[in-house]
Amino acid sequence: MNNAALVSRQDPSQLPQWSPASPGYLALENGQPRNAQAAKFAAAAKKYWWLVLLCWALVGVPISLWVYNAIKPQFTAVGTINVAPTTPNVVTGQEAATAFYSEFVRTQAELIKSPFVLQQAARDVRLARHEHFRNEADQEGYLAKSIDASPVASAQTINVIMTHEQPAFAKDVVDSVIDAYLGQRKALDDFSSLESLRILRGLRDTTIKSLDGLQNNLNTLTADGSNVWSEEARKIIADTGGALRVTLAKLEVDRAQLAATLDNLKNRPGAEEGMFRATVNPDADGQIEKWSAERIRLQMQDNVLESKRATPNHPDRIEIRAQLKTLDSKIAARKKELQDNAWAFYQANTDLDKSRRIHEASADLKALEQQIAAMRARLEESDKQARDLGNKTQPILNLREQIADAKEALKRYNDRIEVIENQNQAQGRVTALGPTVEPKTPSVDKRPRYALAANAAGIMVGMVALFLLATLNNRIATSEDLPEPMQPLVVGTVSHSGGTSASSTHNIRRKILGEEMRLVHANLLPPGSHVRRIMMVTSPTPGNGKTSIADQLATSLAKSGMEVLLIDGDLRKRDLSTRFDVGFRPGLTELLQGKQPELIQPMELLPNLRLMGAGGRFDRNPVELFQRKHIRECLDQLKDRFDCIVIDTPPTLVVADARLMAGSCDEILCVVRANMTSQKDIQQTVDALARMTGKAPKIIMNGVEHHQSYYKYKFAYTTPNERDGAAHVESGS
Repeated sequence: MNNAALVSRQDPSQLPQWSPASPGYLALENGQPRNAQAAKFAAAAKKYWWLVLLCWALVGVPISLWVYNAIKPQFTAVGTINVAPTTPNVVTGQEAATAFYSEFVRTQAELIKSPFVLQQAARDVRLARHEHFRNEADQEGYLAKSIDASPVASAQTINVIMTHEQPAFAKDVVDSVIDAYLGQRKALDDFSSLESLRILRGLRDTTIKSLDGLQNNLNTLTADGSNVWSEEARKIIADTGGALRVTLAKLEVDRAQLAATLDNLKNRPGAEEGMFRATVNPDADGQIEKWSAERIRLQMQDNVLESKRATPNHPDRIEIRAQLKTLDSKIAARKKELQDNAWAFYQANTDLDKSRRIHEASADLKALEQQIAAMRARLEESDKQARDLGNKTQPILNLREQIADAKEALKRYNDRIEVIENQNQAQGRVTALGPTVEPKTPSVDKRPRYALAANAAGIMVGMVALFLLATLNNRIATSEDLPEPMQPLVVGTVSHSGGTSASSTHNIRRKILGEEMRLVHANLLPPGSHVRRIMMVTSPTPGNGKTSIADQLATSLAKSGMEVLLIDGDLRKRDLSTRFDVGFRPGLTELLQGKQPELIQPMELLPNLRLMGAGGRFDRNPVELFQRKHIRECLDQLKDRFDCIVIDTPPTLVVADARLMAGSCDEILCVVRANMTSQKDIQQTVDALARMTGKAPKIIMNGVEHHQSYYKYKFAYTTPNERDGAAHVESGS
């Protein structure tokens, strides 16, 4: 809120009159602007923006430097090995070789860290190759078990990877691993190829001899041709037995259904009677309906008596319940009588039909059981014939199965021999695909990410510190920091209220001070207002500059041509008396005691300004003087002689002097220093003075900070005479 806006007010008396019972007073107690915290944070950020940079410089920058020095980038070297189709796992030592190869592929990350691990594994393979089998029989037995379970490996590419801080070291490790692997793999492949050819050719010859012997035996058994008839007969009998079994299964299903039907006919009377009784009409003659209507009528009478709060022991209710019980018995007996008669009639007409149906079902079930027994006898005879024929053809079937297995094994041996011979003719079954390239750029570099996180953490620490500073700092900086109900009470802002300096900036501020006080004067006493006023100047706590404001306000009023009296109402510190060096001359103390005070002219240039000091020494508490009833009369006597009286009083929250004098004054001014007075102190001061006078005091913001351009702008709008006259307005702190 600027002073130009304050001057635009035509009638300051329209400011809200505050009292403990008024809505404005309650708003002051509880009202806060919705964006108070945001405004405080924005003000703190504007003032303490350097704190965020400081936290970033103290936290983010050191951690970032440490990250770049402590963490090293990782360089990855990659070498590629091409593995062609390999020999099946069928010979001495090949099992160990395959295990070594699988382990290398699975744990290459550990192997590349130390080439000696790979070399040790190669030595273990050579040892296993010589000691795995004790004799030739063990080799052939192992071959017979493993030849079917060892498929030919397909070609594949293996990447040997090494990640290290030094690119040259990573490349050397990869090259060492590839060289060791290629050497051991070549030795194992050469050994397995020779051994495989020798053993597989021997097994092929043995299989051919066995196949010839099996074929001769089969020819001997089938020479007479009886085996053809036996096999065809066995097939026909087997088909007949299958058909008999299907027919027997269907008959068993029919028998189960017929037995269930017969059982249902025999056990139906109980269930049938229940179903019949549930469906029969029990009220053919309408007697039950009459009794039911009578029962409803009695029930309604009982409900009426109950609604009239008749107790259950009431004679009428007892009689009604007895009649209801009698009717219920009659209805139940009548229903049972009608159902019994209907069931007897129904049963007499249906017994004959039921007996006939049970007799027919029993006959059908007996015939079906005889048919099932005959079918089982035929099935047993068919199975016996099949077993007899099978005993004659079983040796022939076994020989044929053995011949088929031998042919399959012979084909498998020939295929393996061809694969090994082709591999021996091929060159470079295991080769390195190109040399290992030394890495130039890091493959893993986490430093930028960590440094960015460190910088973000530093800025975050600064933001947290700024938030805590804005939250914990309850002091106001401008009038906008006040609660919204208090902002209309501000009648002016003063950039500085005292102090002198030789610098050009302070000289400009001192000259601007006179203009700021004129704006405060214009807000308090608009042009054309001739009402005599008594103004009291106070503050929440010491150090807000109330004495300087009172001095400068009185000077501004006197320069406008008004007769002004400036009174030092602080009987404890006597700052105003000390400033003008009046000592203990008779003043306010004598006035309150009924004696004649001494009025002093403090400035020769302002003959219409008078000063009344604090007066002589008073041994007792000054509160006793302000509690006297004639204090208002004393001030009214002075009011007749002066247009305006300005009284400098002690802080409101420190002593009770200002509160006691507030009721005798027409206008109360509360001086608040920016960046020093808390919002809580201002609110307590306004509340205390409002309770004493019934109206809220007006607020003057003192020590509001502005940029230097603000003072130059203000100073440019003053006349040369005003600039010279403003130089006389100097005051203490």
